[in-house]
Amino acid sequence: MLRLIFHPAGLRPHITNWDDVAHGLLQRVQREAVGNVVDDDLRALVDEVLAYPDVPAHWRQPDLAATVLPIIPVRFARDGKRFAYFSTVTTLGTPVDVTAQETRIECFFPVDDETRTAALEFAR
Repeated sequence: MLRLIFHPAGLRPHITNWDDVAHGLLQRVQREAVGNVVDDDLRALVDEVLAYPDVPAHWRQPDLAATVLPIIPVRFARDGKRFAYFSTVTTLGTPVDVTAQETRIECFFPVDDETRTAALEFAR
């Protein structure tokens, strides 16, 4: 998901509030890194996305005092169509199963009826 959000040829050109979305996702990953949940592969991925063009340099330093919302509003626009969602990430954690602890499920929910209707039409 990080590559899709950050890469200039991915979803980035279609996310109208890209700064908020990208920075919010990055803050989540950086906070998890403090708790040693992030492995070396994910650290390498974070370094990769931070090196993409036009990613603000100050994002490289985690702001652990910043408030992190439990949801991230995401707005898309493409071909004259607009979609507004909020995203949640569920992290499973258990002291007895490290595999479950690393599982993250991201869900997008429509913010308004226009998005819900457009998404249903698109799905058909």
